[in-house]
Amino acid sequence: MRSAALVVAALPLAMAAPSKRASPAPLLKPRSGDIIEGKYIVKMKSGSDFEVLEAHKSLVSSKVDYTYNSHKFAGFAVSMTEEEVTALQDMPDVEYIEHDAIVRASATQENADWGLARLSSTSAGSSTYNYDDSAGEGVCAYVVDTGIDIDHPDFEGRATWASNQVDNDDTDGNGHGLPLRRQGFGR
Repeated sequence: MRSAALVVAALPLAMAAPSKRASPAPLLKPRSGDIIEGKYIVKMKSGSDFEVLEAHKSLVSSKVDYTYNSHKFAGFAVSMTEEEVTALQDMPDVEYIEHDAIVRASATQENADWGLARLSSTSAGSSTYNYDDSAGEGVCAYVVDTGIDIDHPDFEGRATWASNQVDNDDTDGNGHGLPLRRQGFGR
């Protein structure tokens, strides 16, 4: 009788403890980029609710850097020890853990549009665009259009008027020039 009471008393504790999975969640390394030692992204399984996400975040000793909580991706970015990584790998709601890394965009674009490829190649018919390390710094572009708002925040103070051949009003007369210039030269 006494052992039955003990089992009943311990039941809530056993139910509250997270169950262990059959095999650990995968620990992934990015294919490229510079791995940031001790930093990880923990991806929760689809359908995990917010309370489960918060409970898993509380298992690590450091402050969570970022929480991802959308219907497409739930998880968090955090600095962890190897022991904390191993503990989270055993949690059934963790889909995988990935080393965080700094990833940079490719320096070359294959099969680029002819106009883009022509910017970095002197050979006619080239379809490769090589990004310049200067990212366009120091480039001047002369545009024939309806005007531009050089004070627009997307230009970050980099746009200036060179010449207005239509009238004395240095604005975008009918709204066509600004959207096109923002695509080419804005942020």
